[in-house]
Amino acid sequence: MLACAPTQEPWRHRQACAGRPHGSHRGAGAASTTGVLLASLAGASYAAYSLATGRVGTLAASTFLVAAIVTAPVLALVPVAWSADLRAWPALLFLGAITTGLAYALFTRGLARLTTSTAVTLSLIEPLTAWLLAILVVGEPVTAQRFLGAMLIFGGLAIVSLAPNRGAARAA
Repeated sequence: MLACAPTQEPWRHRQACAGRPHGSHRGAGAASTTGVLLASLAGASYAAYSLATGRVGTLAASTFLVAAIVTAPVLALVPVAWSADLRAWPALLFLGAITTGLAYALFTRGLARLTTSTAVTLSLIEPLTAWLLAILVVGEPVTAQRFLGAMLIFGGLAIVSLAPNRGAARAA
């Protein structure tokens, strides 16, 4: 399989390289130790964000400010010249304002009305939604491994959601 090298037009790169690892000759589904560690770190960061924001809803704006400051140095390491193209701006605005800003505003509002554990449990449906969109929009193939992963997530979510609340049972 050929490696997927970035192009000047990121949307064409995504279409041409859907389902193939970036800069790699490994087949789809191959995982690197670095990738697994970074994904684990992202999950831990998400959990910390959910806990902090669930306790004090006004922390959301501060959390994003700190995240922007901490991740800003990455801009020196990755190519960003494509963002100067005015054709990329509508997509950037959509990704920033709608898919990130609105989503986290709604999530933070939900955290104020639910327990943090319930909100985080319900947010586990996100990978399934992303997988279905990848199939329907990008044309990503359905493999047995991906289907099994989706079913494991769905099964785990069902078990956690339908299990009796042990804390309520202790309080009674």
